[in-house]
Amino acid sequence: MVHMSHYYYLLISVLLGAAAQVALKKGVQTIGQMSIATFIPNIERIFFCPYIIGGILLYGSSLIVWLIVLSRMELSRAYPFVSLGYLITFASGIVLLDEKMSYCKILGLMFIIGGIFIMSRGEI
Repeated sequence: MVHMSHYYYLLISVLLGAAAQVALKKGVQTIGQMSIATFIPNIERIFFCPYIIGGILLYGSSLIVWLIVLSRMELSRAYPFVSLGYLITFASGIVLLDEKMSYCKILGLMFIIGGIFIMSRGEI
C-alpha cells in the first residue's frame, strides 16, 4: 500500500525538476543560442550563469527527493507521474517564458494526463 505522503514527495520531485528546466531555459536565453562549436568557448559564461547554477541545484534537489520516492514506491507506479513535469513546464513556459500555446501541444498534454490517470489506477 502506498501512503499518501509518498505522493507528496513525488510531487515535490516533479516540481523541482520542472523548475530546473525553467531556470536552465532562462540561463540559455541570457547566454544566447549555442552549438557544440560554441559550447566550449562559452563554458565559463555557462557555468557561472546564476540561472544555470540554480537549474543544476534544482535538479540535484529533485534527484535527492526522487531517491526518497524510489525507496518508498514501486518504480512502475512512481515514474509515470514524472510526466506531470510536461504539464508544469508547459504552463511555466507560457507564463514565465512567453512561449506560445497550440492545439497540438494541448492535445498531447491531454493524452499524457490521461495516461497518468490510467497508470495511477493500480492493479485491476
